[in-house]
Order: sequence, then structure tokens, then C-alpha cells
Amino acid sequence: MGEGDFWNDQKRAQKAISDLKVIRAMLDPLEELVKGHEDATVGLELAREANDREMLIEVDTSLHALMARMLVGASRSSTLLLCDSSRRRRN
Repeated sequence: MGEGDFWNDQKRAQKAISDLKVIRAMLDPLEELVKGHEDATVGLELAREANDREMLIEVDTSLHALMARMLVGASRSSTLLLCDSSRRRRN
């Protein structure tokens, strides 16, 4: 997109932007999952060091929520890929 003539070819530019949107739609949730995992890992370490049962339960709950988000995200990513693949075949 940084190329000087990028916007001169509207069809190519639209395709690149469309591809970027699909990639972002897949990566943004993954980045959130990674952050959630990092937070849970830190929480687990703190809970173990403090021998804090309530914090362990909280970390466990957040990990279960994280797993559920992973399943939803995987399903959403598969749908995006299928839609993108179908769109490419039509063009």
C-alpha cells in the first residue's frame, strides 16, 4: 500500500484492502487470546506464590472463558476463510 502507484490500480487496491481486512479479522482475536493467556499465566504464578485459592479459581474461570473464546474464534476464522475462498473463485 505504500507504493507510489498503489492507488492508481483501483482493482488491485480494493483486493489488497479486502485481503487486509480478512487478515485483521483473524489476527485481532488471536492477539486478544495471546494477551488473555499471558494474563492468566501471570495470575497463576501469583496465585501459586501466594497460595491463594480464590485467585486460582479466578484464573481457572478466566482460562475456561479463554478456551470458549478460542473455539468461537476458530469457528469465525474458518467462516472468514471459506467466504474469502468462495469470493476468490467467483472473481
